[in-house]
Amino acid sequence: MRAQTTARSSASASGSLARTQRGDGFKIPEGCELAVALKGAKHVRVGYTGGETDLPTYTTVCAGSTGHTEAYYVAYSPAETSYDKLLDQFWAEHSPTYMSKSQYKSAIWAQTPEQYEKAVASKDAAERRVGRTMFTDIYPPEVSLDTAWWDAEEYHQGYYRKPRVSRFGW
Repeated sequence: MRAQTTARSSASASGSLARTQRGDGFKIPEGCELAVALKGAKHVRVGYTGGETDLPTYTTVCAGSTGHTEAYYVAYSPAETSYDKLLDQFWAEHSPTYMSKSQYKSAIWAQTPEQYEKAVASKDAAERRVGRTMFTDIYPPEVSLDTAWWDAEEYHQGYYRKPRVSRFGW
């Protein structure tokens, strides 16, 4: 990773994910709470990626007709954390030992060849550690950077930091 003080990245509703100039961002599934209190995270967006349709919504993604995965886009400061630490937390925060449909699948969209190599190596190490197959798709940068990103609805942004009401109203 190249050191820099801030990460530069953006996501837009137009469906294009601006490339980070130094490979200091990556996409992971939304179900993973990695980005909630991530030291070094400069920009975190919840969105949809990897599908075949334009302008997906939570409703259409849940219906299973888009092929999109709910995901986080995390831009981080290499001066404050490392990609290796992010990967360690990724494996610790969710259970990719079962296959899921596209909406909740386990995946990493690497932004650089170095990230791709590290992600593959970390998956291999995680599989050895738990003695099970990790059903995690790892996409190389040539796929990741050409995969459209769509910001999720605003009520999904920062969801884990928002006060919640139970389904019973308290």
